Amino acid sequence: MDGSLFEGSRLLVQVELKAIFRCVDDYLPSSIKVAAVMMHDLALELIAQGHEVTVCTPDHTLKKPFFIEELDGVQVMRFKVPDRGSVNPTPSGG
Repeated sequence: MDGSLFEGSRLLVQVELKAIFRCVDDYLPSSIKVAAVMMHDLALELIAQGHEVTVCTPDHTLKKPFFIEELDGVQVMRFKVPDRGSVNPTPSGG
């Protein structure tokens, strides 16, 4: 082999996805909603298949702009957002 990616018309190198980045609106352990648990289970399964998984999720309890932690082998990036209770939506229909 001469270092090329092709031998004739045949591809010699196969690229596998190894890093996966998921953005979710709710995640463990601050939430125990079904969707949060399912996203964590999915992340764990992807790790078991050999992927590196990072989850990005909002957190209104943070004092700094972001926080990075690891949960069961999943890298979790949390970013600061306003508390949902303090947001005043604009009334519709005026």
